[in-house]
Amino acid sequence: MSKGSKPLKFQQDLAHQKSIRIAYDDFDLKSNHQPFEWSLEIADFGGRWGFNNKVFRNEWCNNILPKLLNFEKKSWAIIANDSSGKSRGTRNHHVSINDLNKVAQKRLKKLQLDERNSLYSLRLDGKKRIWGIIHNHVLKLLWYDPLHHVCPSKK
Repeated sequence: MSKGSKPLKFQQDLAHQKSIRIAYDDFDLKSNHQPFEWSLEIADFGGRWGFNNKVFRNEWCNNILPKLLNFEKKSWAIIANDSSGKSRGTRNHHVSINDLNKVAQKRLKKLQLDERNSLYSLRLDGKKRIWGIIHNHVLKLLWYDPLHHVCPSKK
């Protein structure tokens, strides 16, 4: 670029953009036959549901990791369509940030993840949930919620 010339508008926009995101909604996931993948890229190691707390460390090898490895054998379509209970609601689904408890919303703000519309809730069993963000077909794990407190059931 010569001295005094300005970069093109789209180049400026790309330079200011954090990252290009591909967001899937629940409808997209229900027809997505890509394999489930997960990552600890954005894992929160602080806070109430962080991956560094004692509950998480105690359950990682015997409960959490085996469940994640089992999910790896499935496609997103199978995971997103998995349902249970009388209402036949889906076990795994997006949850609006506005529906999360206030502590979770504050933590997202601190982690600078509050610009998102939703997080993905992956049911391990009973009340136990893994929370994350789906990017492409990878669930980037954020929190482990053993008591279903991030978004308490309204039942």
